[in-house]
Amino acid sequence: MEILLLVLFVAILFVLGVTYAQRSDPLVPGMQAPAFKAVDQFGNAFEMPMAGARTVLAFFPRDNTSRCLGQIEEFATLNSEFERLECRVFFVAISDTNGNKQFADAHQVKLPILADVSAAAASAFGSIVDFGLYRFAKRTTFIVDNTGKIAATFVVSEPRGHAKVVLDALRAQ
Repeated sequence: MEILLLVLFVAILFVLGVTYAQRSDPLVPGMQAPAFKAVDQFGNAFEMPMAGARTVLAFFPRDNTSRCLGQIEEFATLNSEFERLECRVFFVAISDTNGNKQFADAHQVKLPILADVSAAAASAFGSIVDFGLYRFAKRTTFIVDNTGKIAATFVVSEPRGHAKVVLDALRAQ
């Protein structure tokens, strides 16, 4: 009986946590993309948005998950198409550079994964769920045009096929 009550109590706390977690709405097209600096898994420093360049910023919840890896692999497969459209693809994770490097090395990820340790970039883009002690980026992708404005926003429920959707949106611009 005590175990059942403990499980029920934990379940109630979980539901309350999910219900009252701080969430924000992602930035919408036409808004200025927030500026931030980050380092990728190779040690390269970047300033976003990149002046005069179109970029895709894909926020994802965590390194080392099959859904995140699948999303990255699809973008990697289509990367030459993004390059033909003069667009750079960056992933952003609320993790440190070392964690991103371990993930990238284990799966031969060549696209840059930017470390957003403080979650400042995810928060600024409205791509955050914060439970206080635990936070993660919502799977959200932004196309940023060469003027630094958000050209398109995608809240991603299913990462499979998402890279093609983003590529099609870039072609239509």
